[in-house]
Amino acid sequence: MQKVIRARFSGRVIIPEEPLELPEGQTLEVIIRCIPSEIYSDAANAQRAWQEIKATAIKGLNISSDSLRREHIYEE
Repeated sequence: MQKVIRARFSGRVIIPEEPLELPEGQTLEVIIRCIPSEIYSDAANAQRAWQEIKATAIKGLNISSDSLRREHIYEE
């Protein structure tokens, strides 16, 4: 499983900003990337959300634009 989360450093420990559904004692590999405070704008949040969606995409899945047209998705 791979998941991108946001966390804060308390001076001693890293605290996730959202609950993590992991068993206690689970071994993790952590990559730390510091985010400048100016990144927290709405545009940056939208960009970060898009990056997270792309990171969790199903490899090999290809849905054509035509398949996503309204008339193909919703039954009238």
